[in-house]
Amino acid sequence: MDRFLLNPFIAMFEQNGNSRLKVSYAMTRGHHCVTWSYVLVPAARPGSFWVDRREEPEEVQVYDTDYSVFALMLFRRQSGGQSVLRVNLLCRMWMIQTQVLDKFVCLVRALGLSDNNIVFPDLTDWSPHLGTCRR
Repeated sequence: MDRFLLNPFIAMFEQNGNSRLKVSYAMTRGHHCVTWSYVLVPAARPGSFWVDRREEPEEVQVYDTDYSVFALMLFRRQSGGQSVLRVNLLCRMWMIQTQVLDKFVCLVRALGLSDNNIVFPDLTDWSPHLGTCRR
């Protein structure tokens, strides 16, 4: 339903003080650059975080990663009385390895979601160097 809102984006994770991670995103929407950021604060369980300074608490779990090619992340929060679940597959390369994609699909299905809940942005004619967003 909201597929038209999905655009390719660049995410940057930077460790700052106290083991916190600053996460910055940039994407193009038409001719405009949209950026946003937040800080991830480590939780008690390894790979678990919560988003600092958010009206509605959001939990973040690094479900799987090899630190060099991909990260599979879960985001959970409550919004308007509804539970919101987002699964992100972040990759350092544009060509997603089959085994990494399989992990993503298996996780989505294990969470009770269907293939109709999986959406990838259209990368046709898109390059991180051609957009208006510059880091």
